[in-house]
Amino acid sequence: MDDADRAQDDDEKLTAATVAAIRARTADAVYIGQCLHCQAFTPKGVRWCDADCRDAWERERLFA
Repeated sequence: MDDADRAQDDDEKLTAATVAAIRARTADAVYIGQCLHCQAFTPKGVRWCDADCRDAWERERLFA
């Protein structure tokens, strides 16, 4: 394994840890009958209308 491989491995670990931390915050998201990002109505138990809204919601919390 050379330096580039180690750097890529470190980067992948950091990215995975960041995603895990954001997803852990998702546990705070409570179903309210609307998408937590765009406020569109959602079926029972669904917190976001689609993956794009979920990802945007998570990004907002990352940089908040």
